[in-house]
Amino acid sequence: MSQRARILTTFFLLAILSIFFLFLYKIYIPRIAAFGCFDDCFNYGAGYFITKGKHLYSEIFFNHQPFPAFISAAIQQTTRPENIYALLLRHRQFILLFGFIWEILLIIRFGMKGLGFAILYETTKFYIFGDRFLAEGMIVYPFVYMIGTFLKPSNNEKMAWIDVAICTISTWFILFMREPYVPAALFIFCLVLIFHPYKKSRVIFFLLFVFLAGLTMLLFPLSDYYENVVTINRQTILLDSLRDQKTIFPGIIISFAYPIVLLFG
Repeated sequence: MSQRARILTTFFLLAILSIFFLFLYKIYIPRIAAFGCFDDCFNYGAGYFITKGKHLYSEIFFNHQPFPAFISAAIQQTTRPENIYALLLRHRQFILLFGFIWEILLIIRFGMKGLGFAILYETTKFYIFGDRFLAEGMIVYPFVYMIGTFLKPSNNEKMAWIDVAICTISTWFILFMREPYVPAALFIFCLVLIFHPYKKSRVIFFLLFVFLAGLTMLLFPLSDYYENVVTINRQTILLDSLRDQKTIFPGIIISFAYPIVLLFG
């Protein structure tokens, strides 16, 4: 396919995506109050107190990774919702916009496969809470991008430096979004670096990831972070999981299969 034909095809796919999201908006927005409230309300609450000057982990109990709370704080500070409905609406609109931007990127980098993923995921995610302001629903997009990048050599395509750069940022994003999926993200990131054809770039992208992770850790007190995220979860959720499964390995294996297992659980 010529360069001009590729560009025209991409614009055509993006036009389909845009129409598709207009349809999704009309379907999803009237249903923002469906199924009550789960960890998304936990994220809203932490974000609210951050906007009031409180510090995450030391002054706000939060046994999850910090980015959902910080993102919610940014949404609330920017849009200043005047009531609960507006609070829900702004966060659901953000989720739609977040998905739309990522799927534009997926189409630009992967073409028809990106559009296929968009149609499959966006039409089914409502029933697995993917439309809610939850980390699990947001990390799907960077996960898919990373997997697509890793599979490029098997399709006789070369990994471009921009793909590896986005995978680096995606790994950092997933790392501070939801703790159970960190092993899978790091594993795929390592594979991407290993199969990236330029050795010098591997070191650069690895150092970029370390720099981003280190910089993020400066945003909150590490001792309180460890107490909230590691100690509390180990004493409650992890112990319950081990008691039910007898071993930690099934839980780790499931994290690698996300989000496929959600369709059959």
